[in-house]
Amino acid sequence: MEKLADFTQVVDALTSNKIVYCLNPDPTYCYLRAHKVVTLSKQSQVVLSMDDFINLYHEEVFYVHQRKLEDDIDLNKDIEYYELRYK
Repeated sequence: MEKLADFTQVVDALTSNKIVYCLNPDPTYCYLRAHKVVTLSKQSQVVLSMDDFINLYHEEVFYVHQRKLEDDIDLNKDIEYYELRYK
């Protein structure tokens, strides 16, 4: 989970087609589509202009969303499993 230091990094991440999110208190995911910022949460989906997004979310702490693939192997869990199995 990569924390973005300031809001200019949030805007840069969005323009680089990355998905960002904030915890407000539930996760709200944001991405750029057709020069508009789409925000998704459990309760709503809102499409905002960049100016509106900046005005509404400029005080939030954002993180870059990183997808974890199902095929990714967690080496720590793998080592732990084999240590327990062969004791």
